[in-house]
Amino acid sequence: MKRLGIPSLCAVLVAMTMGVSCAQDALATPTPTPLPTPLPVATSQLIELIPSYRVGDLKKAADFYTQKLGFQVVLVSGTTYASVARDVIQIGLAVDTSKARPKGFSYVQVSGVDALYQEFKGKGVKMLKDIKTQPSKMREFSVEDPYGNVLMFGEYTGR
Repeated sequence: MKRLGIPSLCAVLVAMTMGVSCAQDALATPTPTPLPTPLPVATSQLIELIPSYRVGDLKKAADFYTQKLGFQVVLVSGTTYASVARDVIQIGLAVDTSKARPKGFSYVQVSGVDALYQEFKGKGVKMLKDIKTQPSKMREFSVEDPYGNVLMFGEYTGR
């Protein structure tokens, strides 16, 4: 007599309890169960860009951004890094005392560019470029921090 393995024996018992007339049919290879659909892979999303400028003196740089440009210090990491913010704009300030410190540049799109220009002028901020409407219909001006990093502020005029 042929010995049945455990899986075959189970199939015969299932066939008998379900009223299958032929045990051979019960021993046929079952249809494989499909694998579950893989879970979706989480995607990344860019949330915010925080430009970081290299500065020679953290306090001097932070003072310029807070006192002249109206930012607030929102993060300090020891004596080598701070972050300043105004509205939804955030800028990192990283200490780099090397002579070959690279200069940074950021373009900040704003609403009310003329009022912002007047605010900065009223605080004695030296303009790198005075306010002017460009051929691109962007009304812009730029300032430079004490370490040569440039911020250009602009607003689309549509005219």
